[in-house]
Amino acid sequence: MRIIFDNPPYKIRELCEENFDLSRAKPIWTYGEFIYNPHKREVNNLLLEHEKVHSKQQGNEPAQWWTSYLEDGEFRLKQELEAHRMQYQLVKPYIKGRN
Repeated sequence: MRIIFDNPPYKIRELCEENFDLSRAKPIWTYGEFIYNPHKREVNNLLLEHEKVHSKQQGNEPAQWWTSYLEDGEFRLKQELEAHRMQYQLVKPYIKGRN
Protein backbone atom coordinates (compact mmCIF):
# COMPACT_ATOMS: atom_id res chain seq x y z
CA MET A 1 0.00 0.00 0.00
CA ARG A 2 1.18 3.47 -0.78
CA ILE A 3 0.72 6.30 1.73
CA ILE A 4 -0.30 9.70 0.38
CA PHE A 5 -0.09 12.74 2.65
CA ASP A 6 -3.23 14.35 1.28
CA ASN A 7 -7.01 14.11 1.56
CA PRO A 8 -8.78 11.14 0.02
CA PRO A 9 -10.50 11.52 -3.35
CA TYR A 10 -14.17 12.14 -4.08
CA LYS A 11 -14.80 14.28 -0.97
CA ILE A 12 -14.58 11.22 1.27
CA ARG A 13 -13.10 13.30 4.08
CA GLU A 14 -15.93 15.83 3.87
CA LEU A 15 -18.55 13.09 3.79
CA CYS A 16 -16.99 11.43 6.83
CA GLU A 17 -16.93 14.75 8.68
CA GLU A 18 -20.65 15.20 7.90
CA ASN A 19 -21.50 11.71 9.19
CA PHE A 20 -19.12 11.25 12.12
CA ASP A 21 -17.66 13.39 14.90
CA LEU A 22 -14.03 13.66 13.85
CA SER A 23 -13.25 16.74 15.95
CA ARG A 24 -10.79 14.84 18.16
CA ALA A 25 -9.61 12.36 15.56
CA LYS A 26 -6.87 12.45 13.00
CA PRO A 27 -8.22 9.72 10.75
CA ILE A 28 -6.63 8.11 7.76
CA TRP A 29 -8.62 6.75 4.83
CA THR A 30 -8.04 3.83 2.52
CA TYR A 31 -9.20 4.06 -1.06
CA GLY A 32 -8.20 1.07 -3.14
CA GLU A 33 -4.50 0.43 -2.58
CA PHE A 34 -3.78 3.90 -1.21
CA ILE A 35 -3.78 5.19 2.35
CA TYR A 36 -4.62 8.89 2.57
CA ASN A 37 -2.94 10.42 5.61
CA PRO A 38 -3.43 14.21 5.56
CA HIS A 39 -2.43 14.57 9.24
CA LYS A 40 0.82 12.67 8.66
CA ARG A 41 0.07 10.20 11.45
CA GLU A 42 2.45 7.37 12.12
CA VAL A 43 1.14 4.29 10.35
CA ASN A 44 2.45 1.43 12.47
CA ASN A 45 2.19 -2.23 11.47
CA LEU A 46 -1.12 -2.76 13.28
CA LEU A 47 -2.76 0.19 11.58
CA LEU A 48 -1.28 -0.81 8.23
CA GLU A 49 -2.73 -4.33 8.56
CA HIS A 50 -6.11 -2.85 9.52
CA GLU A 51 -6.09 -0.70 6.40
CA LYS A 52 -4.97 -3.62 4.23
CA VAL A 53 -8.15 -5.41 5.30
CA HIS A 54 -10.20 -2.41 4.13
CA SER A 55 -8.29 -2.37 0.85
CA LYS A 56 -9.11 -6.04 0.32
CA GLN A 57 -12.76 -5.44 1.26
CA GLN A 58 -12.99 -2.68 -1.33
CA GLY A 59 -11.66 -4.91 -4.10
CA ASN A 60 -12.14 -3.29 -7.49
CA GLU A 61 -15.06 -1.16 -6.27
CA PRO A 62 -13.77 1.30 -3.64
CA ALA A 63 -16.38 3.94 -4.56
CA GLN A 64 -19.20 1.46 -4.01
CA TRP A 65 -17.61 0.29 -0.73
CA TRP A 66 -17.39 3.88 0.53
CA THR A 67 -21.04 4.52 -0.36
CA SER A 68 -22.08 1.47 1.66
CA TYR A 69 -19.69 2.35 4.49
CA LEU A 70 -21.16 5.84 4.86
CA GLU A 71 -24.83 4.90 4.42
CA ASP A 72 -25.16 1.50 6.12
CA GLY A 73 -24.23 1.22 9.78
CA GLU A 74 -24.49 -2.58 9.81
CA PHE A 75 -22.18 -2.83 6.79
CA ARG A 76 -19.73 -0.43 8.47
CA LEU A 77 -19.74 -2.47 11.69
CA LYS A 78 -19.01 -5.71 9.82
CA GLN A 79 -16.17 -4.09 7.90
CA GLU A 80 -14.59 -2.61 11.03
CA LEU A 81 -14.97 -5.84 13.01
CA GLU A 82 -13.09 -7.75 10.34
CA ALA A 83 -10.28 -5.19 10.33
CA HIS A 84 -10.05 -5.07 14.13
CA ARG A 85 -10.02 -8.87 14.32
CA MET A 86 -6.91 -8.82 12.13
CA GLN A 87 -5.26 -6.39 14.54
CA TYR A 88 -6.23 -8.56 17.50
CA GLN A 89 -4.75 -11.67 15.89
CA LEU A 90 -1.47 -9.81 15.42
CA VAL A 91 -1.15 -8.71 19.06
CA LYS A 92 -2.64 -11.83 20.65
CA PRO A 93 0.69 -13.75 20.84
CA TYR A 94 2.22 -10.88 22.83
CA ILE A 95 -0.54 -10.59 25.42
CA LYS A 96 0.30 -12.55 28.55
CA GLY A 97 -2.21 -13.03 31.34
CA ARG A 98 -5.63 -11.49 31.57
CA ASN A 99 -4.40 -8.09 32.73
